[in-house]
Amino acid sequence: MFLKPASILFLLLLCHYSKAQDTVRTYYDEKKSILMEVYPTQNERINGRYQRYFEDGSLQLQGDFVMGKREGLFVHFYPESNDTLKTVGYQDGLRQGPALSFDEKGNLIQKVEFQNDRMEGTLESYFPEGALKMKGTFTNSQPHGKHTVYYPDGTVRSASTYEEGMLEGSLKSYYESGQLQSEEHYSAGQLDGKVTAYYPNGQLKEQSVYEEGVQDGVFTGYFENGQIAKKGTYKNGRPNGLFKTFHLSGTTKEIIEYKKGKPIDKQLLYYPSGKKSEVISYDRDGVKQQHTFYHENGQVQKRVQLVGGLPQGQVVSYDINGNKQEVIPYQNGKWNGHYRRFDETGNLILEQGFKNGKQHGEEKTYYPNGQLKTLTTYDFGWKHGPYQSQSPTGDILVEGSFWFNKKSSVWKYYDKKGTHIKTENYDKKGKLVE
Repeated sequence: MFLKPASILFLLLLCHYSKAQDTVRTYYDEKKSILMEVYPTQNERINGRYQRYFEDGSLQLQGDFVMGKREGLFVHFYPESNDTLKTVGYQDGLRQGPALSFDEKGNLIQKVEFQNDRMEGTLESYFPEGALKMKGTFTNSQPHGKHTVYYPDGTVRSASTYEEGMLEGSLKSYYESGQLQSEEHYSAGQLDGKVTAYYPNGQLKEQSVYEEGVQDGVFTGYFENGQIAKKGTYKNGRPNGLFKTFHLSGTTKEIIEYKKGKPIDKQLLYYPSGKKSEVISYDRDGVKQQHTFYHENGQVQKRVQLVGGLPQGQVVSYDINGNKQEVIPYQNGKWNGHYRRFDETGNLILEQGFKNGKQHGEEKTYYPNGQLKTLTTYDFGWKHGPYQSQSPTGDILVEGSFWFNKKSSVWKYYDKKGTHIKTENYDKKGKLVE
């Protein structure tokens, strides 16, 4: 059989092309068993169909190169599927025209235009059902012009304006009902001027003032009925002067004074009845020195001494009648030492040891008659060591041990007369051994 001259010429050209182009394959692993990329090269540049894969073998990206530059449509895919994630058009290596993004169900969720690799014109994003979610304009890949965000029903959620990538002018946010939620004013991307917030019923919620991105001026907060909830003044971004907050009834809730952002002297807090609830004292640097809590009848609930702003020493708490409830040991802000709790008649009902904020040592609980009820051993927060429970008359009911919060070794159980009734054996994993 003889080949025609045309066939011979085709084969010669094919052989020449095969030598000029090589197919490159890259892999995720050293064994070269998990393919990452496949693409042809010519003169050491990608030339032809490029494909990139996920580690599971599904296609991640596909498009064409012409002598090292992207050309035409590039398609990104979701992993483990053939569903399109994004499509981007290229011309001479630069993004050109519409770029579209999709969710896993194929719904269009974003559309943007490119010119010479820069975002130009309108960007739109969509809810899965197709309703417009956001619309804005871009120039030179920066937001420029009006930007509007919508609720799924088409109601405006926020409206703003950008100049060369920075917020400029009014930013308004709305409740889904269409009622104005807040209004802010910007200059060169910084808050500048009044900031106002509203309740869903349209009632004023907050008012403040900013200058070049820094809060400066009077701040006022309101209850939904229009009464003042809080008021004070900021200077250069820091609270300065007297701040007051109020209960809904109109009575004073809190009074505190600041100087250059630091609290000074005393902070006073009150019950709705007007009775004092807390007093906090500060040193000259604005650090807490003492914090005293009161019951509404004026009885001290507890008084905490602080060093460097951290609780230090024993804190004793009292009930409304002045009976001791707890003794809490603090060291550098953490429980450290011997903790005790008492019942309303003054009987000790609980003792615990703490070390650097974690329960450590023996925990003992007591019956009202003073008899030991349980003994549990802790090791830096873990139940670890001997355990015992007793009856009100002192007879042992249960004895065993824990290993890092799990029952371990031999556990013995007794009835109220002290008669042994059961033995259990546990391994160090806390499992009962049959």
